[in-house]
Amino acid sequence: MQKKEFNKDRPEAFRDRQKFSFILKNNKSKEDKIIIGIINNLLLVSFLTMFTSLIGATLDEIIISHFLRDNAFAAFGLSSPLTNLIALVNSMIATGTVVVCGNMIGADKPNEANSSFASGFTLSLIIGCTIGLLLFLFPEVSRFLGSKKEAELFYPLFFQYVRGLVPGLPAMLLSTLLIPIVQLDGGKKWVIISAIVLAGVNLSGDLFVVTQTNRGMTGVGAATSISCCK
Repeated sequence: MQKKEFNKDRPEAFRDRQKFSFILKNNKSKEDKIIIGIINNLLLVSFLTMFTSLIGATLDEIIISHFLRDNAFAAFGLSSPLTNLIALVNSMIATGTVVVCGNMIGADKPNEANSSFASGFTLSLIIGCTIGLLLFLFPEVSRFLGSKKEAELFYPLFFQYVRGLVPGLPAMLLSTLLIPIVQLDGGKKWVIISAIVLAGVNLSGDLFVVTQTNRGMTGVGAATSISCCK
């Protein structure tokens, strides 16, 4: 039986894409290996960041459902639109800053890269402080994110959670910005350590609050806030 020559039968464009695939092992040039290394590093950090965020929210849900009342768990569910909005703002600022800094570094303009990072850092700090102060003083504004009238019963507990969470909002925005910047600067090890510490502090803080204090939803939100300020 004749052996098939897959690479010879396929279009040139497909073979070019195949050559740069980080899954395959037939990359021989130095440039290909450099590209593969960069992609793998970025994938690792992105996955780790996403995993940390998911495990943090999952831990909060588990702790609240097991140690607090059922209405507390329902109130925690109301925070999803708010946290999603904050995550969207985080991603927009972080992505824009990283792209600009990467372009400046590639063009051998370190001063401009530092200036771009400082601008992104300042913007994250201002937005985080503004949103945090607004929600801390007037948590009722979170109603504009939308919910049914049936959820009115859970708003008092939801507002408690918001007041505990928002002091750490500036740190949340800054951590989202710093993770890709540190990775861009070759600090993958510190990104991994930071993610592990964040998850550990969040879990231990939640357990301490629900077992040793009577702070309830405010304490759970504060534990998440403190974990972001590590």
